[in-house]
Parts: sequence; C-alpha cells; structure tokens
Amino acid sequence: MKLKVLALFVCLIAISCSKDDADKLDTQMPEINILAPDTSHYKSETNLPVIAEVTENDQLHDIRVEITNLMDSTLAFSTHTHQHQQSTLYETSMWLVPHTEAQQYEVKIIATDHAGNQASETRVVTVVP
Repeated sequence: MKLKVLALFVCLIAISCSKDDADKLDTQMPEINILAPDTSHYKSETNLPVIAEVTENDQLHDIRVEITNLMDSTLAFSTHTHQHQQSTLYETSMWLVPHTEAQQYEVKIIATDHAGNQASETRVVTVVP
C-alpha cells in the first residue's frame, strides 16, 4: 500500500512539473534593431560598421553576422559570438576591399535564444570605389 501511495505521489509531482515547464516554454524570437550600417553608400578601403541592439525576453544564445557580396553571392565576412544576456549592443566591422565598380552587400544579423527561437534582419548597402 505504501508503495502505491509513493508511486502515485511521484507521478503527481512529475505531472505538475511538466505542466509548469510547458507554461514556461519560450516561443518568442529575439528582436534585432540594426543601427548601422544605414542604407547609404560606403567607400571601399574603409570599415563597414555593423551595430545592432539585440534583445530577448529570456536569454540570448548567439549572434551571427554574415555579409554577402550580392554581385557574385560570395560570403565576404562572417562572425559569431556566444551570448548569455537578455539585451546587448553588438558591434563589429568589416574592411571593404578595393573595388573598381560599385558593389552591393547584404548585411544579415541572426540572433538565436536558448529555446532555439531565431530571428534575422538584413540591410543592403552599396560600396563605391
């Protein structure tokens, strides 16, 4: 009899914990606000700044920046950082190599939280010689 009561008690605790965990399930994506670059033109042989405010309702996991040359679809720059905050001001930059003609680059910022929710924001910029 004691064993049945103990087993029932353990099952009730397990069910109540599972319900609490389900109520806490994070389904909200991080929010990304790109502060730089803006959509203006940038000169080659200078730095392209990448600045973003990234916020999360629970806890961030990582932030990635990918910069792609849209003329030939090559990945020109990629960086990744591991985070454990709710909010951060993320800053990096990429050296713009010399060009003989204008090039367009897509700057993509990707943020993931610990629950696996992912958000991304992009900005296209033009680089002139």
